[in-house]
Amino acid sequence: MNRFVAQLRETLRRPRRVLNLLDAETRRAFFAQRRLESFVHAAWTASRSFDLSGVGYGRRHSGNPSEISTKPTTYYPFLAGVAAHTGATAVIEIGTHWGGSAVALMRGMLSRHPAPLLVTIDVSTESDNYLPAQPESRFIRKIVGDANDLKTVEQVRALMRKADLVFIDAAHSAKPTLLNTFLYGLLFKPKVVLLDDITHNESMRAAWAVLRAIYPYQSVDCATIVPAIRRRQGFGLIVLDGLNN
Repeated sequence: MNRFVAQLRETLRRPRRVLNLLDAETRRAFFAQRRLESFVHAAWTASRSFDLSGVGYGRRHSGNPSEISTKPTTYYPFLAGVAAHTGATAVIEIGTHWGGSAVALMRGMLSRHPAPLLVTIDVSTESDNYLPAQPESRFIRKIVGDANDLKTVEQVRALMRKADLVFIDAAHSAKPTLLNTFLYGLLFKPKVVLLDDITHNESMRAAWAVLRAIYPYQSVDCATIVPAIRRRQGFGLIVLDGLNN
């Protein structure tokens, strides 16, 4: 008995030995989570090198509709960090709003490449108030329309055939969000898909549950790793390819 206890204590002192006691599925989940955590931390670290002062969210959706935010939201630096960390040269954004997130993404892209391309889609023209005046706008193409409309998809395809990153921050309900993810994921084969507001409401929580079921080893709520990214609304990451970039 004493020998058994000694062996057990020695095993517990060495994490690898503990993992060997687990079944293959549990080990796979453990290492997948570690890779995702490493990715999030690396992108968050990269985000610290970007000055996003003045890159504001724009007109607020809640409260006073005439109030304009000139400050970046908490996830803007992370967008820049992911774009830089993945070396993205082609990005699709679904949900432009004012254009602050597009500028944040582009600053991350420009840190690695001299002439990247970002295509941003929105049903509104609200970005006309801000985006055209930004220096980064010469690398950004705006499409007005429903991202899930096939005519809009054709417009995106005319500008790029493959994307490194897709960022979804639009309808905030399950069906359009899932269709965004699957349609653009299949057509443009991105390395990474990012989704804002995955815990915003019941519908978005349901959408994220579906995506977690489909990508159990490739998806994580980044806010559970670095809460400062998006403390209350959640921020989804799905890594489809190139995790170690």
